[in-house]
Amino acid sequence: MNDIQQSTGSNAPEFPPLVPSVLRQVPAGRDYISLERAVDLLLEQVQPLNEPERLPLLEAVERIAFADIRASFPQPPFNRSPLDGYALHHEDSAGASLETPARLRVTRHIFAGDGQERPLKVGEAARIMTGAM
Repeated sequence: MNDIQQSTGSNAPEFPPLVPSVLRQVPAGRDYISLERAVDLLLEQVQPLNEPERLPLLEAVERIAFADIRASFPQPPFNRSPLDGYALHHEDSAGASLETPARLRVTRHIFAGDGQERPLKVGEAARIMTGAM
């Protein structure tokens, strides 16, 4: 017999009929408690934080913040691309589809922190990386 068997003892939990049979298997020789008792045991071991605790940042590693932390200004402090992609004039893609794709010439690549040196001309596109302006 393996170390997992169907629980049949008097302390075995009652399973609803929809619980899969694999979840009804229990380790041999284990005692069971109700969910309510398990929650009570857990709550006996933890203390809720009712007041915030102030710690130096490096002592707060692996801790959970008591409240939301919000930046007082955006970082970086300029508009930037949130994703890699292409910049283009929307008119250049009007009517484009899988069957009739728009064909544009990529005239430059704009990297994170860089801005464009001149506006795009009609029919041009720029490859833009995350963080570019």
